[in-house]
Amino acid sequence: MVEAENREMLKKEEDLVSNHHILVLGKKIDEIMKINEKLRRDLKRLEATVKVQESLHSEKVDQIAHGVKKNEEFKEKIVTREKVLKEAKYDKSFRHTALVEKAEAIKRKEKEVKIRKSKVEAYEGIPLSYSSAIADIEAKQKELLELEEEIQKLLEN
Repeated sequence: MVEAENREMLKKEEDLVSNHHILVLGKKIDEIMKINEKLRRDLKRLEATVKVQESLHSEKVDQIAHGVKKNEEFKEKIVTREKVLKEAKYDKSFRHTALVEKAEAIKRKEKEVKIRKSKVEAYEGIPLSYSSAIADIEAKQKELLELEEEIQKLLEN
């Protein structure tokens, strides 16, 4: 009888332990399923981002390839046109590279002229001689004194 009770208690204890393990495992499985679902959503978002980036990348590659192709075409045109000019015995100063260099030199000169013009404009109001500059200063000082006296008279009245 005691042995039967012991077996029955052992069976109940094993059932409790196994039920507890089942509950714990169930909770862990639920957590893993939630994490798995979150990872699936993240993966879908990442795949969409990768597709967008790939399309942008392919567009940039296409644009670069197109630019390189156009560059080569222009180089070929320049070379052929320089050959035509050479065959026609034009002066070397009419070559494309020479013309580009001259255009750049003209732009630099125009910038220098602009800077120098602004400096000249700053000095335009200044008299040419020292004595005339001093005379102008004295005249302005005299005019200033007269204006100050007028202000004093107006304030006194």
